[in-house]
Amino acid sequence: MILPWGELESLDRNNLDLAYAILSHDKHSLVEGLVAECWFDQFVDKVIEASAGAAHLLDVETAIVEAYEPARRSLAFVWARSKGPGLGRYLRALERVYEVILIEEKLNGFVGAKISGGRRASEPAALSSLLQELSSQYPKQFEVDQSVRDSTRHRQAFWGMISSYYKENLWSRVVMPRILMNFGIQPYFRAVWNLDRVLVWEDQIWLIEVKHKFPFESGATLKFGLNNGEAQMLQKLVRAGLRCMYSVLVKPTWSKEVGSMYLITAKEQTERAALIGVELTKDRLVRMMGGQTKTSAAHTSINGRSNQKYKSVGASEFLKLGTFSMPLAEIAKNSIAVLQGSALESVEDCWLRSLRTPEINVKCVDSRSS
Repeated sequence: MILPWGELESLDRNNLDLAYAILSHDKHSLVEGLVAECWFDQFVDKVIEASAGAAHLLDVETAIVEAYEPARRSLAFVWARSKGPGLGRYLRALERVYEVILIEEKLNGFVGAKISGGRRASEPAALSSLLQELSSQYPKQFEVDQSVRDSTRHRQAFWGMISSYYKENLWSRVVMPRILMNFGIQPYFRAVWNLDRVLVWEDQIWLIEVKHKFPFESGATLKFGLNNGEAQMLQKLVRAGLRCMYSVLVKPTWSKEVGSMYLITAKEQTERAALIGVELTKDRLVRMMGGQTKTSAAHTSINGRSNQKYKSVGASEFLKLGTFSMPLAEIAKNSIAVLQGSALESVEDCWLRSLRTPEINVKCVDSRSS
C-alpha cells in the first residue's frame, strides 16, 4: 500500500511524528474522539472485569461499506488482529446481511479473503486487488477538508493524551486502523462506517457504539442525531441477530468549538460529563426511521464537505449510566444492567441541562408525580 509518507511496509512504527502526521489527515473531531475512547476503553475493561468471565472483546476492526453503481454491493470488512472465541459467530452473523471479507496483516501488507459460514471461502489475496474487484472502481483519493482539520486541536489531542495513553500499542490500535480505513477501504466505496467495539456476552454479540457529543434543542425537548446511513446499517445488523448498545458521553459544553481535552485538563468540566446509553432494538430503530429526516451541516460528514441526512432520538429514551466523576466500577455496573435488560433511571432533559456549562438552574420534576 502506497501512502503519502511512503510504502506502508517501510514506515517507522516507532516514529511519533509520523504517527501524528497520519492521524492529522483526519478531522480534528475524529482525533478528539480517540481521547474519549481512551476513557471508554477503561470503562469497558471494568464491564468485562465485573462480568465474572461472561464477557470479552473481539480484537477486530470492522468497516461496513456500500459500493458505487453498478456494483451495488453491501460488504463488511473485518480485520482480525487476533482470533478469539466468538469471532466465527460474529462473522456468521454479519453474513446474514452482508458479503464478508476477513482481513489480516502480513509482512507485505493487508490481505483479504471472502468468508462463507464463518470460514475462509477463498485464498487470501492482496487487499488492493480484492477491493478493486469487489467495488468495480479505481480508488479515489480520500481528502478531508481543511476547514475541519484544526492543527491546534490535533496537536492537543495527540500529544496531550493519545500518544502517552497507547504507548507501544499506538500503531496497532490507532494508526493502522486509520490507515486501513482512509487509504485502504474508503477510496473504493461511496459510504463507509466503522463499528466501535464488539463485545461477546455469553451467547450474545453486542455492538458497543460510543459517541462524544451534545444534544440539540427540538422544540421543548432535547435530542441526539443519528446519521441516516448509520441508522440503516444498524437496522441491518440488529436484523442479523446482533444487539447494539448506543452510548453517548455528553459534552458539558454544547458547542462544536470545544473538543475533548477537558476530559484530562478541567476537573470541573468532567464532573458535568454524563454517560448515557440505550439499546437500539429493532422496534426503536423502526420508530426512529419513521421520523422526520433533517439535514446537518457539512462538518458532520467524514470529509467535512457534504451535508448529511439524519434522524433523531429523544434524550429521554436513554438511560443514565453515570457521570464522568463516578467510579468506573459503578458506571460498569449500570452498563451491565442495560446488557442484562434490567431497568435503570431514564434520562431527563432537565438533568442534562443542569449539567451544561455554564450551569442553567433547572429544577427536575418527576413527571410520574404530576
